[in-house]
Amino acid sequence: PKFPPATGLSFLLRQYTRTHQDHILTMVTKTLNGLADGGIYDHIGGGFARYSTDDHWLVPHFEKMLYDNALLTRTYVEAYQVTQNPQYRRVATETLDYILREMTSPEGGFYSATDADSEGVEGKFFVWTPKDIQNILSNSEDARRWCAYYDITEAGNWEGHSIPHTPKTLQVVAHEVGCTPEELQETLSRSKPLIYQARLQRIPPGMDDKIITAWNGMMIGTMAEAGRVFQHQPYLDGALGAADFLLTTLSRPENRLWRTYRAGKAHLNGCLEDYAYAADALIDVYEATGYERYLHQAIGLAERLQEDFEDQDHGGFFTTAVDHEQLIIRAKEGADGATPSGNAVAATALARLGFHLHRDDFKTSAINTIRAYGQQIRQVPRGFPKSLLVADFLLRGPLELALIGQPGTQPYDQICATVHHTFLPNRILAYRQIDQEEPTHPLVQDKTLVNGQPALYICHNFSCQTPLTHPDDIPSALSYFPLASRRSGTAQIQTLTTAG
Repeated sequence: PKFPPATGLSFLLRQYTRTHQDHILTMVTKTLNGLADGGIYDHIGGGFARYSTDDHWLVPHFEKMLYDNALLTRTYVEAYQVTQNPQYRRVATETLDYILREMTSPEGGFYSATDADSEGVEGKFFVWTPKDIQNILSNSEDARRWCAYYDITEAGNWEGHSIPHTPKTLQVVAHEVGCTPEELQETLSRSKPLIYQARLQRIPPGMDDKIITAWNGMMIGTMAEAGRVFQHQPYLDGALGAADFLLTTLSRPENRLWRTYRAGKAHLNGCLEDYAYAADALIDVYEATGYERYLHQAIGLAERLQEDFEDQDHGGFFTTAVDHEQLIIRAKEGADGATPSGNAVAATALARLGFHLHRDDFKTSAINTIRAYGQQIRQVPRGFPKSLLVADFLLRGPLELALIGQPGTQPYDQICATVHHTFLPNRILAYRQIDQEEPTHPLVQDKTLVNGQPALYICHNFSCQTPLTHPDDIPSALSYFPLASRRSGTAQIQTLTTAG
């Protein structure tokens, strides 16, 4: 099987922004293009299958997991920021639209997965023949164009049927079928809703309607980040709805969490990854919306991580809390698997909060977590991409961005849009809305409007530039930060991981 390496690709995007070495970006774009063109991506309804059974991303195991779609979509959002490739934005939005449309519960939480098979046959819901397409599209020329672009053939590419994929570009297929690229695109856009509606008449794969806290944290964070970058309110609303569900139905007293919810019942005490992903997601929600209550909730979860999960003697976090059933050995896991490890995500959330709030105890916990796995990281760095990301964040120190103004006013919204459009992985965002009460966030407490105008304050290592009030001045000011921090790289990561 071939699994999409979402976190590794995010690491490479950060390396590219530091070094501007084209071969690094090529590794990312080749992989993302292959995924987006392959059968592992659902070209009809959006979303990614769990893995590919071949080496071309063509034939998937048709199961769709919430966590895969959260991780991959975030990488596509980042890649869009770096490259401005519209295909990456399209894939991200189609996937999130699928999540909101088909994987969101009435209460606001996100379901876990859909099965690979329907009617006892793997992939039956997702594959086609030319006759299927001809029966749906009344125009034979539309059917011919559709089949040519998505490679729907009589022979098929999987057990006599065709998995839709796009092995040729729009321009090449348009030339082959005798139309312009614009005409072909119009045909595809007009036909896709008809194909999708016809597919809905099939018996669908089974739905795993459990709502798992950790997996919801992943999707909440991705939904919030996409809403921020694309300035798309439905994604922000989706993130807020799921976050509120998490903070009510999946929460217990004293900042504790349940692990899972189904059919009106939440149960099982939360594990490390539940607290870690939930805390990190709530920071994302704050940075996307400016609603401080989500940052305060993240603080409560972070403190619970320290109290109930942290290994005070050796650093890092146990998988289970002190209130779980007592085991002979409390396990700790630092390496990433199908998802980034709970330790790496806990370190990420604590590091971010440490810089947001000037909390040295949070930063220390994050550093000790990375050091706890330092020897393993140096020996097998490929197994620890999320830990490498947080190590980079800790070593370089984030760019601190304070946005001061009133949402809904054109100057302020333009400043925000310019900031959100820019790929700045090592940054924290804080907001001060001028019509609200005195903010509690340390980064904005001493920041005000500039001559009555909304402003962006850019700070790093306790030093702030002159505040900016015009959107056109922002890109060049932000571009200085990755260049200025080039000296922080592999050598410093090795220094941070020298322990364990």
